[in-house]
Amino acid sequence: MKIYYRIGEISEILGVKSSTLRSWEKAIPIFKPVKRGGRKFYTRTDLENFSKLKKLILEEKYTIEGAKERLLSGSFEGLKKEALDKLKKELFEIKEILS
Repeated sequence: MKIYYRIGEISEILGVKSSTLRSWEKAIPIFKPVKRGGRKFYTRTDLENFSKLKKLILEEKYTIEGAKERLLSGSFEGLKKEALDKLKKELFEIKEILS
């Protein structure tokens, strides 16, 4: 497992343009890249945070401000619960239809 990632590597892993990742980095102050030789290197935590942002912005359709609030408040785990609750409701409805 790698310790540091360049922005291009994160871009490839997540399937998001580097320029998009840089704009998210500017807008949301949660990234802590290490600077060496004038280049930025991102940690595994940064990669995970970019992944969370991708989910919030591109999949859940949050605005950047909404995603920022969600991440900074630490309530990202709530997304998992919401998704499970939605799935549970849908399964219950299917069960009712089949009964």
